[in-house]
Amino acid sequence: MRRAILMLCVLFAAVAACGQGSSATGSQAPASQGGQPQATPNPTAGGSGTAVSHLEVQGGPQAGSYDATGPKSDCNMSATGSGATYGDTAKTEGLSLLMFSSGEGGASPAKFYFQVLFGAITLSQATLEISTLDPTTADGSGTAVLDDKGATIKWTIAGTTKDGAKIKATIECGPVDRR
Repeated sequence: MRRAILMLCVLFAAVAACGQGSSATGSQAPASQGGQPQATPNPTAGGSGTAVSHLEVQGGPQAGSYDATGPKSDCNMSATGSGATYGDTAKTEGLSLLMFSSGEGGASPAKFYFQVLFGAITLSQATLEISTLDPTTADGSGTAVLDDKGATIKWTIAGTTKDGAKIKATIECGPVDRR
């Protein structure tokens, strides 16, 4: 619960600092409805600052596929870590935040934090997370792989939450803040 509140505070601060809120051109739709796949556009990250997210969840109440595109809240790389965040505080259903933060540099960090929020921003919001930042108290397990494309970065995350939900996700964002 404390972690979710902290992440909401970070999200609000990032959106306020960037001067970006909900975008009229942003989109989100479940990738499948009624068991039938839907055709969805393949937007690309970059330009003035966008994040393109895809999430597949197997198991639990959030099971399904989700796609979301909108203004980036964070997209950075440094020798000590990297981060990528999609967030839309105006969302009332579906994927409202997908955040990845590595706790070390490199293309396949062992230490990372991954969180997904669903629906409207509330204290009881549905949340899935994997944290391997402290291996002695890890919440879930998984892998993260970076594809650095220069103008954009793309993280691919695969793992299992401590509650047993299986997650496959990608987040691509740009332009990249390099430090």
